[in-house]
Amino acid sequence: MTTTIIKQTLKIIFIAILLFTASCNSIKKELKNKVKIQKAKWESFILGDLNNDGINDTAFVYTPKYYETEDIKNPGYIQFDSCVNNKCFNKIKFSSFFNEIYINNSLWGKVEAIDDLDGDGINEIIFQTNWWIGTHIEIIIYSYNKKTKKWVILANNRLYGEDSYKERVTKINNDRFKFKIEYMDTIESDLKNKEVIIEIHK
Repeated sequence: MTTTIIKQTLKIIFIAILLFTASCNSIKKELKNKVKIQKAKWESFILGDLNNDGINDTAFVYTPKYYETEDIKNPGYIQFDSCVNNKCFNKIKFSSFFNEIYINNSLWGKVEAIDDLDGDGINEIIFQTNWWIGTHIEIIIYSYNKKTKKWVILANNRLYGEDSYKERVTKINNDRFKFKIEYMDTIESDLKNKEVIIEIHK
């Protein structure tokens, strides 16, 4: 009698373990099926004639492949998970002779052209990084150095996303420009805008 009870108990425990394992595997499979890889892609941005050669220039921004996860509790809601191999970056190539730009810790970046701030015959550009954490992005003002044949950073600032940043940059002369930045006012504990003067060094 005792042996029969023990056998039945062991059988119940064994069945319970099998059911639990199957349930875990089912959950794992469901979670695995919700993760997908977004393919790497190039996005083009027409910048106009940057170097006054009569030909419109285009910037091509590369975003590498990354993982997305669908929230099981909210079907249809897709959120960024991580970059493949933890390499999050943007790369900018140009349709003309300009060398490429590589930007770390950015995805889905954008490019726009602004005025020729230093009077060298080549318009400057603004790159808008993009990211999935927080409310702020970074904008970077790049200028092309004819001697080194490389893009150099003139200024940058972290701020709320906007459709365009051209109005934040105003040329003074070939050596200086005004840049409207966003900063934290520590007295009022609030974000504010102010214009700063940037000297051009290349």
